[in-house]
Parts: sequence; structure tokens; C-alpha cells
Amino acid sequence: MRFKIAILISAAAIGWIKNGYGFDLNKELEYSANIYNLNANSVKAVAEIESGRRCGAKNGRAKGVMQVQKGAALSVGGPWPFKNCKEEIEAGVKYLGAAIRKGGDGCKGFTLYNAGINSKMHCSSYGRKVQRMKRKIEQEK
Repeated sequence: MRFKIAILISAAAIGWIKNGYGFDLNKELEYSANIYNLNANSVKAVAEIESGRRCGAKNGRAKGVMQVQKGAALSVGGPWPFKNCKEEIEAGVKYLGAAIRKGGDGCKGFTLYNAGINSKMHCSSYGRKVQRMKRKIEQEK
């Protein structure tokens, strides 16, 4: 047991383990946002609201750091089931991109992400919650 702990401490000290996921989650969120031409703070806000930025999170049928459901993942060409956190992020960011293209980078777009991109366009309490988180993230910089 002590040997395993020593290995984990050593790995963390030399950078093999970041945020418990083997990579820097914030950088991966920013990278995916950049690839899909989205505001990184919008992506981070959705990840925070959906899962507290936890890879592998599960809530009913939704899975991953972005809490994507099977139909949403498949609709944007994502894999299902997810094999790792990077796949979770990519599917979520692609779906968020589709929602933002339809409803804008604000309350309506965030609402479409949550309710489904073919839902009625309106601003929900979820959309306002993500907007508040996005502002908080922006202020922390």
C-alpha cells in the first residue's frame, strides 16, 4: 500500500497526473472550444454546471463532464459510449456548438444545450445559471 501511494505521489509531482484525469482538464476544455470556434468560458461554464468538471460523471442517461446523452452525442458524430474524458468533452463541445449556432452564445443557446437543440427557443433558469457561471469564470481571470 505504501508503495502505491509513493508511486502516485511521484507521478503527481512530475506532472503525469493533473486534476486526477491524466491531463489538464481546463486546457482540454479550452483546446476543444478553440477547435470548434466557441468561447472557452462558455464551455467551462457548461462543464461546471453539468458535472462540477468531473470526468466520468453519470446522471440518469447523461454521461461525462458535459453530461451528454446518447442521442445528442450521436447527432454530432460523437462516439457512444464514451471511452475517456476527451471523448466526453468533444461530444459535449460539438453539441454545445450546435446549440450556440442556433440560439447564440447566451441564455437561449445554453437552454438549447440543456433541453435539446430542436426545443422551443427561450431563456430558461438553466440558461441563466450557465450565464452566471460564465461571468464568474470571466471575472476570475
